[in-house]
Amino acid sequence: MPITNPPENFAIVDSSEWEFVAIEPSGADAKQWLTVPGGGKALFKPNRPRESGEQGEDSMLDA
Repeated sequence: MPITNPPENFAIVDSSEWEFVAIEPSGADAKQWLTVPGGGKALFKPNRPRESGEQGEDSMLDA
């Protein structure tokens, strides 16, 4: 069953306006590095639908 309300410690952030930096080649799924407004980078990992529900490991900040 998918989680409809993420826990508070997983903020939902609109990164659609963030600048693309590079493709991340490691791993099986597509990922990309983005520039975070105000400094730093974030690794964007698209949401992946699965039979048991969606996995939402969408991004990790790299300050």
